[in-house]
Amino acid sequence: MKRHYKALISGMALALSSNTIIAADTGLAGSFQWVGTVQTDIVETAWKMINSGTVDHLAGTVTFSGNTGAYEITESSELKFSVVIAANESLTAMSFDYNLTSLRFSTGGNFMTDANTTTNFVMTANGAALGIDIPVTGAMGEVALKVKTAAATDVVKSGDEVVIQAVILVNNQI
Repeated sequence: MKRHYKALISGMALALSSNTIIAADTGLAGSFQWVGTVQTDIVETAWKMINSGTVDHLAGTVTFSGNTGAYEITESSELKFSVVIAANESLTAMSFDYNLTSLRFSTGGNFMTDANTTTNFVMTANGAALGIDIPVTGAMGEVALKVKTAAATDVVKSGDEVVIQAVILVNNQI
């Protein structure tokens, strides 16, 4: 049995050394690899929402005025969007529907909370107030969004930094 293991080990060593010698005789070998991604097809019916204004959608500002317990937004950046064909942004949708799905705010570094559109913040589109989940149908061209206070509000305090976020859902574009 001992002799059998010796023969097996000797045979394996010879096999390994002969492979090494053969490799040395035929030169060196290396592996090479290229990796890439094939772009996705853009079909003519793929749509996207673009910024059609001058203010970035994540960089709007608001200005407040008032006194303790009675602050109002006096100015808001106008954030604009259009719906276009993804493959050719010069082709805008002839018609689309949209709705405000979420309007949230944070004051003084606190967590985001839902806005009450009748007592604190209101989102407007082309000057008309938007309600949460109330669709605007048959829109065309550019939509200009602004935020305002429904009335003087006490949800903001003197010196607060205020963040207001809105989510707009677009569908039924043609």
